[in-house]
This record gives sequence, structure tokens and C-alpha cells, in this order.
Amino acid sequence: MKIAVKGPIGVGKSIFCKKIKTFFPTFKVYIEPSFENPFIEKYYENPKDICYDIDKYLIKHRIEVDKKANEDIKNGYIVILDTSIFSSYYYIYSNYKYEKNLTKKQYKELKQMIDEYIKNMKHKPNLEIELHCSEKTCFSRIRLRNAENNNLECENKIPLLYLKNQIKAIKHLTKKIEIYGIKTKCIDWENFDHGNNNKMYYKTILGIK
Repeated sequence: MKIAVKGPIGVGKSIFCKKIKTFFPTFKVYIEPSFENPFIEKYYENPKDICYDIDKYLIKHRIEVDKKANEDIKNGYIVILDTSIFSSYYYIYSNYKYEKNLTKKQYKELKQMIDEYIKNMKHKPNLEIELHCSEKTCFSRIRLRNAENNNLECENKIPLLYLKNQIKAIKHLTKKIEIYGIKTKCIDWENFDHGNNNKMYYKTILGIK
């Protein structure tokens, strides 16, 4: 089984996945380390100049992670991805349609990279879990986590509109992703520490017995 988590920056995907790892230590959980991204600081300084490069880098990275996840599935593990290759669809669409950081040609090239990999994908996600909260909550969480981790201080430059556009892109493209036979489950993650710190809560979300 492969489960992909999706949501805008700051929604709490890593927290969600870490909670799953706590309750289900045998699961293989992949969390994307933002601070290891070599383009991230330049991106938030001048996104238009570096957007194509960072999106291409992330697509390649997520493809490699997905290949590792497929090996884990082959060996009988349940896999959780906090950001899958399918998430790149949402991010590049937002960068092209709303942020205007990608040209039409760049967007098509990046989308083709994703399409070609997914076409021959060994194990598509059985489920996409969409974590939902307002852009204002994401905005606050980004600043809170960056106050605790100087490696991500550059993310403080993320404008509120950028997060709003990511949420719009996810909403717009979710139905299109379902053509691959992937179900989506939406979770209210506005208050992620309220009443959900137990194993049964996560078993119900993941649909496991």
C-alpha cells in the first residue's frame, strides 16, 4: 500500500507523517527535507528567475523517492509519502497559472516529465490524503517552525497569496488526479493537535484494520 499526503506549504504534512511513524513504526515514511533543497533560498528571493530549475529539481527528487518507495512496497511495507510526484502537478500548475513564474513552454516541459513517469509508474498511490487548513494558518505555521529552525528562515518570505494559490491549485486538479484511480480523503488539519493523538484516529484515516 502506498499513501501520499498533499497540501500547501506549512499545512503540517511532516507533522502528520511523523505521527503516523510514531503509531506505526514498521511503516516506511518519506519526509521531504526542504532545507536540503539547493535552490530554496534563491527561489524566495526571486522566484521567477529560479522557478523552472527548482520545480525540475523537485520532480527528479520525487521520482527517485518514488522508486525507493516502490522497492519498499515490493518488500511488503506500507509506504507513506509526505510529498509525492503527484504533488508536483499542483505546485507547477500554481506556479504557471497563478504565480506566473513559469512560461507556458516551461510548464508543458515539466508536466511532460511527470506524465511520462506516471504513465509507467509501478505502484500508484492507493490513497491521497489532503490536509486542509486556511492560508492564514499555513502562514502562521511557517513562521512558527522557522523560529525553531533557522535552516528554513528563507520561507518567511512566502506571501499569503502564494499559499492561497497553492490551495486553489490543489482544489482545481484533485478531480483530474482521480482519473488514475486514486481516491482522495480530505482531513481538516486546522487544529492538528485537537483530539487526534491516538492510534485509532490514524487507522481510520488510513483505512487499515
